[in-house]
Amino acid sequence: MGRKARKEARQAELVKAAVAEVTVTPGTTTSGTVEEPVVTVEVQRKQLQAEDPIDTSLSVTGKLATRPTSNDVKITSYSLQAFGQTFVDDSTLDLSRSRIGLLGHNASGSTTLLRSIAEREIPIPEHLDIFFLDREAPPVDMTPVEFLTEDTKKVHAELEAEANKIVLENPNDPRLSDLYERIEETEPDLAIAKATRLLMGLQVNKRMRGMKCHEFSGGWRMRVALAKALMFQPAILLLDDPTAHLDLEAVIWLEQELSQFPNCMVLVSHSADFLDAVCNKICVLENKKLSYYNGNYTTFLRAKKDRDIAQMSSYNREQAQIKSLQSYIDKYGHGDAKHVKQAKSREKKIARMEEAGLTDRVTVAKTVTFQFPPCTPLPPPVLQINNVRFGYPNSAVLYENLWSSLDMDSRVCLVGPNGSGKSTLMKLFARELHPLAGQVVAHTHCRVGHYHQHLADALDLRMTPLEFIASKDTTQPADPDRVRSLLGQFDISGTAQTMSMARLSGGQLVRVCFAWLAVQQPNILLLDEPSNGLDLDTIDALASAINAFEGGVLVISHDFRLVNQIAKEIWICDNGQIVKFPSSKTIMDYKEDMRKGLEVKLERRKRVMNSLGAGRK
Repeated sequence: MGRKARKEARQAELVKAAVAEVTVTPGTTTSGTVEEPVVTVEVQRKQLQAEDPIDTSLSVTGKLATRPTSNDVKITSYSLQAFGQTFVDDSTLDLSRSRIGLLGHNASGSTTLLRSIAEREIPIPEHLDIFFLDREAPPVDMTPVEFLTEDTKKVHAELEAEANKIVLENPNDPRLSDLYERIEETEPDLAIAKATRLLMGLQVNKRMRGMKCHEFSGGWRMRVALAKALMFQPAILLLDDPTAHLDLEAVIWLEQELSQFPNCMVLVSHSADFLDAVCNKICVLENKKLSYYNGNYTTFLRAKKDRDIAQMSSYNREQAQIKSLQSYIDKYGHGDAKHVKQAKSREKKIARMEEAGLTDRVTVAKTVTFQFPPCTPLPPPVLQINNVRFGYPNSAVLYENLWSSLDMDSRVCLVGPNGSGKSTLMKLFARELHPLAGQVVAHTHCRVGHYHQHLADALDLRMTPLEFIASKDTTQPADPDRVRSLLGQFDISGTAQTMSMARLSGGQLVRVCFAWLAVQQPNILLLDEPSNGLDLDTIDALASAINAFEGGVLVISHDFRLVNQIAKEIWICDNGQIVKFPSSKTIMDYKEDMRKGLEVKLERRKRVMNSLGAGRK
């Protein structure tokens, strides 16, 4: 399929999905009744695209600079335009065998760049297969293992056919060793074992592996899609924020899995410690240019600092030299013949320097700042869970005899595996769920701001941020200037305030949600995965805003770096109770404990799998 045909098929797919898809996120009221379904952001975008199409097509140019038979790809003169703007201008795109962390600010075009690779808008050799993890697994009538292995026979046959073709052309072709390895991996028995191992690593337990994919939530189907991405180790693996729906143990497992990926991987992630654990090269998309640094994220920070210092030194030296030359020209350019000749010589020297290319001044990135508004101080107890018993209908009791509390000085991170009740506890504190027994008691003047992963689905994307926040500002008479200022405190400024939210990036929508929380003037912030969709600088801005916030904070996050910046306490959800991690230890200590526990668990699984394999023989 050619580029044009692929582009047309992609557009048709988007329009078809807008008409056919009915993904909803049910909400729960404080009375326990189910609200009207909320149409997700993704579905809203598709519906709006069908009603009023936005040109989502890509305009990409570039030249293949490596041999067509090579497994490494380098594209020169790479430029990328989409949505009426230029994201990359005349750069080199390096897709060599490395684990590449792609860094860029929100709306800089990182995801669009991945899409240009996935859709083969650039001349990538056809023998290199590409997998782009940008959506969850479809809700099909298959178990996760069946979904992961459905193409095993087809892939196995295709790989064998390709190997046979290459052998006829050149039996010593270096591509053959990789092909033979992948042919072995797609043997049916090995494929089922590998699929099971990947799903177990992503916390898809035995009971869930017996369920059909259509019975899973979107978050769990995303895990299945991630397992599929890892299943056959494509030549080029593209991952866009793969940790967004994972708990901490699954993140640690994924770090170990991806750190051994043997081919080209391009990863967009907003977790610094994840980038450190996985990547051996960093690509920075900044000022429409791509620049590369060997090593992980921490190494990149050091190298970039050194490079910036050297660049500014060169810039200052050149500018001082030009200033000195120009000063002589200005002074003697109209004097006697001797001085005029010398002035002309200096003019030529400046021209040669400019022709050779002057060093650019280091561009200092705009500092992102967040700010939650001041809140009324309240004496303890502010928010209490007293002897609560809770369980969902037709499910086992999740909490029994639960006691917990939050005050104005609380800075708590809630950890524990998926399904342990972290989000449920947060909803109990928010009084969005009613306990079966016991009480959730709040101070009379307590206001709770609850951020969760589906909050953006409640945004009406037809509205502008200014219109939406003004409609939610019930604390004071409508004041456009105040709303503008509030949005500006979360880096939504200029035209971003007055354009349809359908045209905002995911990270910008998250920031609108924070402004929505801020307009409520909360005393307690409940934040469930608040860093999803934010770039690294914005996450640091969020951490600073949380630390400056005058009220209490309870956060659930898989971002160890964020938690390390804000948490004073760590609560572990464990068997229906809340266990406090020793106050002398940090989240990094907790991560190390989890890593050691995971290594023991994986070694135990390996022994079991080996014994089963020996038994089959």
